[in-house]
Amino acid sequence: MAINAATALHVGLFRARATAYDRDVLGGHPFRDAPARKLLSARIQPRVSRFARFFGIGVVSLIWNGLTGYHFGTAVMSGEGSAIAFMSIFVIIGLLLLATAVHALLAMFNPTVELFASTAQPALGETLELRWRLAGKAGRVLRLQIGLEGIEEATYKRGTDTTTDRHTFAKLGVAAITDPAEIADGTASVVIPHDAVPSFSAPNNKIVWRLVIQGEIPNWPDIDDEFLVDVVADRRVRAKAAA
Repeated sequence: MAINAATALHVGLFRARATAYDRDVLGGHPFRDAPARKLLSARIQPRVSRFARFFGIGVVSLIWNGLTGYHFGTAVMSGEGSAIAFMSIFVIIGLLLLATAVHALLAMFNPTVELFASTAQPALGETLELRWRLAGKAGRVLRLQIGLEGIEEATYKRGTDTTTDRHTFAKLGVAAITDPAEIADGTASVVIPHDAVPSFSAPNNKIVWRLVIQGEIPNWPDIDDEFLVDVVADRRVRAKAAA
């Protein structure tokens, strides 16, 4: 199916439900001691590590502020008011980049999210079961939100510039938790719409499914991690096509 035809599908009624983890039933550690049917072995890795995010922003900030500082100093020494005013705009941008880099640095010390799923390749129409664990000081997190999003990415050129447009065609709420025990160790499930579009990758077009986990931490950068999910076509449709 051509990508334009695939992305033209309208996502119907979405259903999502979060299930609380009952320690009285399972008992003990939710990963180690849960019954075999509850163990989720497919670990999902973050789309971008926190260190990589900080490193990328830090390098850009360093280069930007280095060049800007040099030219701003030259303008100050020349005493030209127009040049100083012009370069001040770039100085402000550099300060914002620096603040973003510091924010990313502090976020590296947040509790680490370990995410497991019932399958590494859920299909359209199936229920995806999730289990998470926060390694570190999970008690600092007041609220944890988990969502599943389907995004269309289209890359094209405008003159000499390459632009990527993103459109979110599916947005499902998976869990919203305030209980400290559930924030530290919990489970949830979400039904992937059967009439949505599966994951797809081409040089200029992509269909991306991602799990977004956000944790609210007072007076500190919040948790904001993304995990890619490879959603495949409905297994019944694939079976009929193969027959």
